[in-house]
Amino acid sequence: MRNYLRVALGGIILTSTAIATAQANSEWKGNAELGLLLTDGNTETQTTNAKFNIENERDKWRHSLSLEALKSGDSDTTTSERYTGKGKTAYKFSQYNYAFAEGNAEHDRFNGFDYRASVVLGYGRRLMDENDMRLDVELGPGYRESKPDATEAEGESVFQVAGKYEWDISKTTLFSEEIVSQIGEDVTISKSITSLSAQIVGNMAMKTSLTIRHTSEVPEEVEKTDSELAVTLVYSF
Repeated sequence: MRNYLRVALGGIILTSTAIATAQANSEWKGNAELGLLLTDGNTETQTTNAKFNIENERDKWRHSLSLEALKSGDSDTTTSERYTGKGKTAYKFSQYNYAFAEGNAEHDRFNGFDYRASVVLGYGRRLMDENDMRLDVELGPGYRESKPDATEAEGESVFQVAGKYEWDISKTTLFSEEIVSQIGEDVTISKSITSLSAQIVGNMAMKTSLTIRHTSEVPEEVEKTDSELAVTLVYSF
């Protein structure tokens, strides 16, 4: 099943790219984030958090790709290291209804798993579409594969429920709340991302975000819930 999952993940990303490339006249938009924390003196550590998001929308199609990297530690020891990627293609049936295909992959050295990857097909609906507020909800079945550090890869069917709320508090300030939960036969993985960004000058903004992850079943000596509070600079293009 592992090969099928990898092919499906790659297929979603490649299909999104191919369709978007064919739509040569459509516009790309996105942003890049970078957060860096350095400490010196009694404790010398460095934490780097980088994100890249890009989106393309034309007629009935919408494609997006996001990449994220997090690394923390000192000159001798790495205390956290995680890389994630997400590719998504959506087809709009109407102004408020759409179908989507989504692929996710994550590698985290300190969560007891070599990698986790999933593919989800589903339905989405925009429940709110005001001048300053938007609310989307999504649901659909999928398949997730997890590779624990010490054992072979394990696969299970999942059902994903997601929601995203955005509020333009002002012309320069945006509040966002995103919740995703993958309910599996054996393991449920949920993530919440709360963020507030404010424009500094031009295309540059400052963003504060709180990310909370919860996994119902984890290896021994691994916490079920972890959280990250980040302050990053965001450049939009």
